[in-house]
Formats: sequence, structure tokens, C-alpha cells
Amino acid sequence: MQGSKIWTGKVTRKSFRKGLPAGSGRFSQGGEHKRKRVGMISITATGNNTLFTLSDRKGKLIGSVSAGSVGFRNSGKSALAAAEKGAARIIFKAQEAGFQLLRVEMRGIGYTKLKALRAMVHTPVPILEIVEKTARSHNGCRLPRKRRL
Repeated sequence: MQGSKIWTGKVTRKSFRKGLPAGSGRFSQGGEHKRKRVGMISITATGNNTLFTLSDRKGKLIGSVSAGSVGFRNSGKSALAAAEKGAARIIFKAQEAGFQLLRVEMRGIGYTKLKALRAMVHTPVPILEIVEKTARSHNGCRLPRKRRL
């Protein structure tokens, strides 16, 4: 047994896993788990327009669509058809960007955001989460004094 090295040290997790190939850890099942890309769509509904913004998980802007950019002008921008077309266009941009799941945030008042959401539900990209982020009033500013006659 002359010349052979016998390791007499303590077996730790680090020393034990040192010789193992990557991806063969305790919790992995052989192959690498592919993470799905999640995009975020913000719908801002105002009285005169509906705005859509597409961003990644970190908030980096990828694309934006409004009812005016879809082709509607003047009072047509506040119509339900404009919100529906804008939703279809932003979903198309999300598919082009390679998102597999979407998270939708809605802001504002009006029925156009609900129509846009209904248009998004029937698309090939599944919606992971829907969040309502409309600001709530908190009694606001002080009213002007009463007028004395």
C-alpha cells in the first residue's frame, strides 16, 4: 500500500458534491428545469383613451399601445372596440417578445378596461394573475370655504 493516498478528512456536503456533474443535485430530476418568461401588461383606462404597456418582470418597457395608435381618433378612442383592438395588439407584441405567461395590472375607471381584459382572456398566452390597482380616494383636499351672501 505504499504510494496510495487515503483521504482521512471529514466528508462535507461541498466535498461530496465536488465530483458530481452539474444538474445532478439532490432536488433535480436529471434535466434542467426551464423557467417560463412572465410579462406584465398594464391597462390604464381613462375617460378618453385606453393605454396598454408591456414590460418584463423587472419593469423594463418592451412595448406600448394606445387606442389612438390602433387607428381610432377623437371620441372613437374611448369606445369598446378600440380597447378590444388595443388588447389584441399588445398580446401580439407579448407573443413576439417570447412571453409564455402574463400578469395584468388594471388602473382607472370605466368599462373599457373590462372589455380589454375579456379580449385578453381568449388569447393563446395564458394570464397568470389579474391585479386591480386603481387609486382609492382618501377624502382628498380641503373644500373651498362656503360663500357668504
